[in-house]
Amino acid sequence: METPSENRTPDEEREWLAGLFFTRKEIEVIMGESEDPILRGRLKSEAELRSSVIELAKAGSGPAQAMANQYITQMKINEATDD
Repeated sequence: METPSENRTPDEEREWLAGLFFTRKEIEVIMGESEDPILRGRLKSEAELRSSVIELAKAGSGPAQAMANQYITQMKINEATDD
C-alpha cells in the first residue's frame, strides 16, 4: 500500500491523490495548501485507506469495487458543487 508523499514529486503526488478520487480542494489540503493540520491529517489517513481499497478493487474484490464506486460518485458530486 502506498502512502502520501512516498518518494513522489509534487505533480506525481497530485496525480496519485486524484487517482484515489479526492477533489481538487482535498488535494490542496493534503498537499499543504491549507492551514488546517487536523483536516490534513484526516485526509492523509483517508488516502492510505483509499489506497488499500483501490488495490483490492483492482484485484477483483466486489466489496472494494463498490466502495471505490462510492468514492468516484462522491468526488463527482463534490467537484460539481464546489464550482
